[in-house]
Amino acid sequence: MTKTTMTNQKNGWKKVCGYDVYVEDGMVKRGITSDGQRPLYLYRKAKGGGWDSTSPMTIAAFRAGVNRETIELK
Repeated sequence: MTKTTMTNQKNGWKKVCGYDVYVEDGMVKRGITSDGQRPLYLYRKAKGGGWDSTSPMTIAAFRAGVNRETIELK
């Protein structure tokens, strides 16, 4: 049995934590609304309040941030 790493995953659209996200080289790049009409981008909760745009992140970091409610797609 071989261990699957993030780089072994195929690029393309995946469902992660209920979001449709585009994964490239193991990194979440962006998402799309459930109706497929509008692109969504990654935002991280800012320490001073509000949200900051963030660069691509691993699937594991995205999943953890969504569960902690510190990452959103907007």
